[in-house]
Amino acid sequence: MTATSGDGLRRLIEALPSPCLVLLPDEPRFTMVAANGAYLRASMTWRTGIIGRGLFEVFPDNPDDHAATGTRNLGASLARVLATRAPDRMAVQRYDVTRADGAFEERYWTPLNAPVLGEGGEVELILHHVEDVTGFVQVRKRSLADNAAAYEALATKAHTDLLLDDLRAMLSALRTSEHALRAERERLRLIFESATEYAIISMDIGRRVISWNEGARRLLGYEESEIVGQSADLIFTSEDRSEGVPEREATGALTQGRAAAERWHLRRDGTRFWSSGLMLPLRDPAADPTVPPIGLIKIMRDRTELARAEARRDALIELGDRLRDMRDAAEIACTAAEIIGRTLGAGRAGYAPVTPDGHYVIERDWTNGRMPSATGRFRIADYGAAYAERLAEGAAIAIGNLALDPLTAAVAANYAAYGARSQLSVPLLADGRLAALIYVHDDEARCWAEEEIGFARGVAERAWAAAERVRAENRRTLLVNELNHRVKNTLAVVQSIAVQTVRGTPDMASFSAAFQARLIALARAHDLLTRQHWEGAMLSEVVREAMRSSTSSGKEARVDFGACASDVLLSPADALSLAMALHELGTNALKHGALSAPAGRVSVTCHCTPNNGAWVEWVERDGPLVPGPPTRRGFGLRLLERGLAMQGGLGADLRFEPKGLRCTLRLPSGSPFLRQ
Repeated sequence: MTATSGDGLRRLIEALPSPCLVLLPDEPRFTMVAANGAYLRASMTWRTGIIGRGLFEVFPDNPDDHAATGTRNLGASLARVLATRAPDRMAVQRYDVTRADGAFEERYWTPLNAPVLGEGGEVELILHHVEDVTGFVQVRKRSLADNAAAYEALATKAHTDLLLDDLRAMLSALRTSEHALRAERERLRLIFESATEYAIISMDIGRRVISWNEGARRLLGYEESEIVGQSADLIFTSEDRSEGVPEREATGALTQGRAAAERWHLRRDGTRFWSSGLMLPLRDPAADPTVPPIGLIKIMRDRTELARAEARRDALIELGDRLRDMRDAAEIACTAAEIIGRTLGAGRAGYAPVTPDGHYVIERDWTNGRMPSATGRFRIADYGAAYAERLAEGAAIAIGNLALDPLTAAVAANYAAYGARSQLSVPLLADGRLAALIYVHDDEARCWAEEEIGFARGVAERAWAAAERVRAENRRTLLVNELNHRVKNTLAVVQSIAVQTVRGTPDMASFSAAFQARLIALARAHDLLTRQHWEGAMLSEVVREAMRSSTSSGKEARVDFGACASDVLLSPADALSLAMALHELGTNALKHGALSAPAGRVSVTCHCTPNNGAWVEWVERDGPLVPGPPTRRGFGLRLLERGLAMQGGLGADLRFEPKGLRCTLRLPSGSPFLRQ
């Protein structure tokens, strides 16, 4: 019999109709630990007055009866029970009891003392079962002397048999209850220890840990021996402890019957995990429902990945909502950086476009306050040549430790200068070229999960789509404005060409041919710009297209473009001016210059220097002898000398050398679109 079965024993003896007292085997004290109502009534005592006290301390012999032997006889019987570990039946005993007024009242009893043995056969408790036979004894005293002995024996036997039957029934019930209780305890223990996916923690009212299952050890990292007796508050984060969350959770469980435990918790090593569970009040099953709980029980499991997946999903929804109405590329980049950095719990994040020469430019980034900002212009190759090659191939790169990874170990100092120890990079390709990059830095080494890489790619793609939308809208606006401007300018140019052509032609047929040729030259220049979305045209392409419009196919081969392979990009205005100038030069060469002679030829050379800008050299040779500048200045000459200079700033230096015309067409040095 163990202490855990005390409730069952108490209920059993309380159910007995005859008086019963439970004693500890602590001879000679024999401490009373339980008594049923029948015993309390028969002995005229109350439970709080006897429980925990010695048997003979509460029930001494009657001091007025010098022949009293009650305590001696009862003590001897209890000693025999301890010695033999078997029940001991006593004859009728006189054992006076004290009334409420302090006087002793004569009483006679038939006691039966029986041991309750433990699993090892030791005596754990003694059941003192009695029957008040005072009435029988008083009857005997009034009976005839010859019938007295027989009557006493009959009464003693009858009551003893009754006591033995009650005792046997009680012991059998106790053993059955003990086995059932032991089996139930073992079943609950197995359940408690087998629930390894759940942390089950029991606490007292003060939130000190009482028990800690295997699931709690696996999830939180503490051994039961080191955590029992400690405050369960230590598994809460410092922020939650400072805000009183442990107290509120316990109060909710005690007052409402349950409290949700959906929050971040701490493991023994300091790492965090998202807990999903409940805190419940812990009650004594044998107690009345109105009795307050004796403690608390907390049941939870690790739901970190689920919580992070939900956070990533919500972050993508938030990103889409915020990007929808944005019209600024820098704001888009900053928003994407903030959301990816905050969601992944990183130290710094940024989104940046990548230039064709392998640089990425960060106007604004996001940091968590611990890591410094890292804005500016950076060359990707400075952070690892192999790393740059992988990005150019479109591969997402997750590096858990920048100082140890082969891709970045040699340049780890460049990362350390900005406080980065781990990095996640996701490239975005456009037309096969690295066009943008999103990166995430942390000041601690970390392992990047596949789900985090996928989330970063999702953010990058959404940010790129939003930036492309803004660029498309800006380009459309620019094109509409440019179209309006170009239409007006083109109409003005056409009108000017028509007027000047009329002045320089003797008849309608000559006007029609000249006017049509000039319109074709203008149209081809427009076609070239349209193919480039009116963002500009390459100098070499403008030269070749203009010559095709002004020379016949048979004579085009006599024009040398070999020295015009420059990759100078002209603005739309400069491209149109140069195309018209070259058309006039080509037309003049066909009619009067080098291309009018069978052996004549033209050399076109393109030049570009950082200091002097760009210019085109036109040289005619092996044609008719040039006596000098023409005496009559037609449309082409006026266009070259004054018209293009006034309209677009194109300068023309004409030298009429005897061997042929030499013309230098100098593009305006301040052109905003001029670059190499």
